Amino acid sequence: KMLLASLVVLAGVARAGATDPCQPHGETNVLTGECWGGGGYGPPCFSCFSGPNCSVFNASDACLVDASRNSFLLWQDLFEPDNGFPEAPALPSSWGMPYQAADIGGVVPPLDQSIRAVHRLEGNVDPDAGQLMVCAGARGCALSVLYAMNQVYGVAGAAPLQVFSRAPYFALYPVWVPLASIGRSTDAVWNASADPGAPTSVEILGSPNNPDGEPLTPLVKNKSLVLCDHVYNWGWNHHTPANLDCDVSIFSLSKATGHCSSRVGWAFVKDPRIFAAAAEYQKFTVGGVSVEAQARAHTVLQRVVATNGSFFGLGRAVLEARWDQLDAALPGCLASNIFVSYNKEHRGPLLWLTAPSSKDAFAILGAAGILGEEGVNFGGQTYNARVNLCGSMSGWNLVMQRLQKLCATPSERVWAAVSRVDAASLRGRVPLSHFAA
Repeated sequence: KMLLASLVVLAGVARAGATDPCQPHGETNVLTGECWGGGGYGPPCFSCFSGPNCSVFNASDACLVDASRNSFLLWQDLFEPDNGFPEAPALPSSWGMPYQAADIGGVVPPLDQSIRAVHRLEGNVDPDAGQLMVCAGARGCALSVLYAMNQVYGVAGAAPLQVFSRAPYFALYPVWVPLASIGRSTDAVWNASADPGAPTSVEILGSPNNPDGEPLTPLVKNKSLVLCDHVYNWGWNHHTPANLDCDVSIFSLSKATGHCSSRVGWAFVKDPRIFAAAAEYQKFTVGGVSVEAQARAHTVLQRVVATNGSFFGLGRAVLEARWDQLDAALPGCLASNIFVSYNKEHRGPLLWLTAPSSKDAFAILGAAGILGEEGVNFGGQTYNARVNLCGSMSGWNLVMQRLQKLCATPSERVWAAVSRVDAASLRGRVPLSHFAA
């Protein structure tokens, strides 16, 4: 019964007895008691809603629906206490403990156990292969490992390590590389055109990939020089979770369950030298992850394990339903050559659009009243754009309505509307901070 009720919620029907006065077009910020739009830098309500309890709708086509933020709200209602989910324990202010032991991964034993349990359930990594470290989000683990690779694999007098990823790739990959520098001439540099067969090439492998959802396998044959970003490698995604047997496998609570603001990520690391150097980076920079965040992560993952995998199945059902809507609407855009392709075969959490080579896909979305993200940020082209599919049901309905209208509009009217779009102004509304791992 609980699972059926959860599925109804995920399908967009308001949960009976909901006590949040801001829903369904916003949510209550538990820190302030006020409505907000699901982000500290965002508006008080979801896109195109405002007023008391987010009850006022702006029906104007000029109101942009923000589909740029990669927020994960698919599962939010599943974690409500009246759906059987226990609250994370509150640690009393009188209780304290020493700094986390970053040299041994910084993970508290209960979270260690729940992380390994959820991976045994999913089969997306061998939880008994390698050492486990916890970080401030997946990007914290990635920075730590890249730093460690500089320490361990950077040979004096040799050429710098060349870090690459196949395009399109997550927008922050190139940013991470210089941040992991240790001040040596051999420190890694970003080189999008690096030769996978060169002995100094390091591959960041996103699989399933952000932004197009494709499941990938490494080009670099030396497994010690591959960093596997597996944050999307879960059962809620379209592709079955895969264990690529990587030397470094990185995950996050953000993409596993949608708890982005808790900033909890983890990595399984097989090489003891890389683990030790990465733990050193953690110790001397952020000092580890707070026990409060780890307590919350443990409670969340315990709940997921208790569903024996059905939690991920429910998320997948909603995502598949959204893709069914896309597959019904987007052929109209392909027929009129507004777009020439989209990532329909991967059906992941992100829509990756390709327009004709002479067109600006970001501006096309803007003309339709949708704020997406530019493809060039992901190693793509101006004719590519990314759209988040995992936002609130309120926002999703508006995105879908506008895509349906766009794809039913004659192309000459679309191009006329695109010519009036102030693309520069739109680009200013998508700062780098909107990129979520």
